[in-house]
Amino acid sequence: MQNRSVCFFLVHVYKIRIIDNSSLIVDPLGVWSPGIMRLKLPVAVILRKSFDRQPIVVGIINGTSEDQSEEKSSYAEQTNEAQPLNDFINFLADSLNASLEWVAHEKVGTMTNKVWSNLLGDVYNNNVDIGLGYITVNDERRRDMCFSHPLIRYTRNIYIRPPESGSMRDIFLQPFNTRLLLCVAFVQFIIVLAIGSINYAMKNIFANPMVRNEGFGDATLCCAGIICMQGSPWNPTTLSGKMTLLASLIFALVTYNAYAGFITSILSVQATGIKTIEDLLHTNFKVGYSESDDEFMRNANDSNLRQLYIKRSEER
Repeated sequence: MQNRSVCFFLVHVYKIRIIDNSSLIVDPLGVWSPGIMRLKLPVAVILRKSFDRQPIVVGIINGTSEDQSEEKSSYAEQTNEAQPLNDFINFLADSLNASLEWVAHEKVGTMTNKVWSNLLGDVYNNNVDIGLGYITVNDERRRDMCFSHPLIRYTRNIYIRPPESGSMRDIFLQPFNTRLLLCVAFVQFIIVLAIGSINYAMKNIFANPMVRNEGFGDATLCCAGIICMQGSPWNPTTLSGKMTLLASLIFALVTYNAYAGFITSILSVQATGIKTIEDLLHTNFKVGYSESDDEFMRNANDSNLRQLYIKRSEER
């Protein structure tokens, strides 16, 4: 004769967090009695989708020391750069039916005397469940902790001052700085003085009747015609006058050709500009970056970024 009065109620008991008894979960599996079987299989660990509103402790960076003294910190107070990570962790919490607890850190952390500090230190010591931030993965960190697949590719841009809007017009004025203009004016003054002196000597000292009565005003007009490449109405008959006129024409010719050659050389050579970090290293520009990027620059795997960090350190 069967005893049908016996009934068993089966439950599945487990902890969300092994060291926390408050995270104990009791999951009913059903009822069993002779002739009646209403049971369900317990959910495997990797298939569990509900944390029953138990908290996930998330460590974040870019926090302040005041934030670290609080048990909960609003992630909305972080910078706009962390907004994509904010959306991701909130989506994860909603999918797992979990709540969130935030622990803010000032820095990502480094290893000193085989001890991790800051955010990575809390991850290594199980003080936080997830470390969230723009973190560079290297071999040293892989040895002590696990990393997810890259969620976001965080880029940093290099900003330099653009060329002036009138730079193409300014290249026509670059050959004529103040010193050069003064030198040209001085040479023209000497030429005017020489032409005027020759005319005065030929007219008054040597009493040459073929020389017209031309003063320094006519000499200035003659010199202006030469420098403007318009020729000269002056027709000297003496050797000194001819030598002065020839020197004036040669001076004007050299000046114009030097100017034309300078402009041609600038317009024919295309500036490559700064397109990579390596290009920036070969310039004499002063480098600056924010304090929040100091950790990134110091721990970057890229050799050019390390050299940029060293260059910045030497400029301080």
